[in-house]
Amino acid sequence: MRSGVLGTVGVVQATFSFSSNYAPGHRLWANEFAGGGILDVGGYPVSLARLIAGAIDGQPFFDPVQVTGTARLHPETGVDVYAAATLKFANGVVAQVATGIGLTQDNSVRIYGDKAWLHVRSRGSRREGGATTMFLHRPGSSVPVEIVVENDAWLYGLEADAFAAALASGAREVPQMAHCRHAGQHGRARCMASGCRSDLRERAAGEFRHTHARRPLARRTDAAMRYVTISDSRGRCHNSSWVATTSARCHTPRRCGTTGSNAAETPSIRRGCMAEV
Repeated sequence: MRSGVLGTVGVVQATFSFSSNYAPGHRLWANEFAGGGILDVGGYPVSLARLIAGAIDGQPFFDPVQVTGTARLHPETGVDVYAAATLKFANGVVAQVATGIGLTQDNSVRIYGDKAWLHVRSRGSRREGGATTMFLHRPGSSVPVEIVVENDAWLYGLEADAFAAALASGAREVPQMAHCRHAGQHGRARCMASGCRSDLRERAAGEFRHTHARRPLARRTDAAMRYVTISDSRGRCHNSSWVATTSARCHTPRRCGTTGSNAAETPSIRRGCMAEV
């Protein structure tokens, strides 16, 4: 995009969807565990679309000015089985994103410009590194140009190293994902929260009210979502909005070092900090 090979980018298509068997107590299919495709893997195509829209203008990301979408909700649990949305950005880019937990789709990215278009096929998450092949399609050519990107680093290893470095330096945020640089996490959440409404209106009084009830986006006092308290190595407790468990059973939030019947299932972080996620 920065080289101008694609020309003026107009449309971005991104999908992350998979098929899983329905299991009422599983986190993917339960509302109290933030189930559904939008909250599980829907953030990835949204983040990518916002990344590309911003990169066109030399920015880390752009927020869309309009979001419309629809979804199929499970008749029993109400989670979104699959969903699709259209994002419109101020610089003219239009993105089509799709996600799901009950439908296998073409997990790939297509970026369309007025000179050429790029196709990035998904071959897994590349957690352990490897090669990613992209295909550049030009008008008048029946054979796309293959672009191979090699990366031997482990995806989660890079994240762990960045976190460890920030922890060792006493930083409050990981620089690679600092709020001031990637505030897009909040924008992504806003997009996902509003994506399943087709009649979005402008924000009112500076608050995000694109919810079904038209109330400011906030945690309900009677919310079924499970929350935890995280205690760090100094014994200080921090509230967290992370989902409390990835298994069908929900652990009771506990402080670091506390034992219980489900203790063996609870992952822990060295330095005494435990997060049930």
